[in-house]
Parts: sequence; C-alpha cells; structure tokens
Amino acid sequence: MTMGGDIGETGFGNVTDASQPSINRAVELHNAIPNTIARKMTTTAVLTTDEGVTLVGSSEAYIDPAQRVLLQPDEIEVMGQAGVHAENKLIMAASSSGLTPNTMFVSRFPVCQPCQALLNFFNIPWITP
Repeated sequence: MTMGGDIGETGFGNVTDASQPSINRAVELHNAIPNTIARKMTTTAVLTTDEGVTLVGSSEAYIDPAQRVLLQPDEIEVMGQAGVHAENKLIMAASSSGLTPNTMFVSRFPVCQPCQALLNFFNIPWITP
C-alpha cells in the first residue's frame, strides 16, 4: 500500500499499518465491478469520516449495482456526475453533509495530480493499493 497527503510534495510513502482495513474495502468494492473494461477505466473510493460515516463513490455517476449490493449499513453511496473523480465527489459530499473527512482509500495507484492537490488542500491523507 502507499499513502499520500502531507507528503504529497515528495511523493508516496509506504504504509505497513494493517489496521487500515478500508483500503481492502475499496479494492474489494472495485473488484466487484463485473466488466473488466469498466473496472480498468473507473476509480472506486472510500472516505472515512470522524463521525463514523463511510462514503463510497465512483468516477461514474453511481457505483455499479454489483458494488451496491455489497455496501454495509454504515456505508453510503455518493452519486454525481459521471466523469467527476471519485475523490472529488466524496470530499464535496462530506462537506455538504457537515461530515469531517478522515482518510481517503482509493482503488487505483497513483492518485492523479488534481486529486492529490485537492486532498492536500483539505488535509486528507490517502491510501492506495
């Protein structure tokens, strides 16, 4: 796994903390997308919040139905415009809902530069596989 955030200027650092199960959750949800082309072309992100709410989103307008059936009771799907990066959708959803972002878990490596800048601006650490 790799982590970014505060160290965004210097790249990514290694994360060996196995107590972070959400990256496995982001990958598990992403791997549930049945279409291999869609799986390669989209991003799935999971945002934990200080309030204990977990937001799940995609770079598509909504998550795939195969992902939706796997959502846990504390996980909320965030829908929005297709093509908007999953990281952006989740940050904006948290902000508009009064939630405090904690950590972003992203299904693909690397996180693109615009999303890294956004995550750094909001001081949100991120972890990728």
